[in-house]
Amino acid sequence: MKKPSKNKLKKWLNVFIMFLLFVLFYKLYELDIQAWSCDVEENTGSCLLTSRIYLSSGNLSMGEKYLRSSCKGEYPLGCFELGKFLIEKGEVEEGNNVLTKSCELGHEPACP
Repeated sequence: MKKPSKNKLKKWLNVFIMFLLFVLFYKLYELDIQAWSCDVEENTGSCLLTSRIYLSSGNLSMGEKYLRSSCKGEYPLGCFELGKFLIEKGEVEEGNNVLTKSCELGHEPACP
């Protein structure tokens, strides 16, 4: 079996290092990237991801803001998670209304 040349090894090492740098920078700026995509591009999936980042860090007001943006853009999973969030928050009537909207948008777990 032929051994790989040193140039090939260097090439793959460089590719690996670039990949690691990309992952590192993405993780550092994930919130900024997702928030921008939600606010500027009106990407409802990014709104949901942004809300999850805020909620996991304990920032409930910003998490709710981005959940509302996701649902306003008629993203069924965003409405589902907003409905669950509102019910847990004690706003049961509004939460149920949002879950109904999620069901109407086609998200079956939200349907009674």
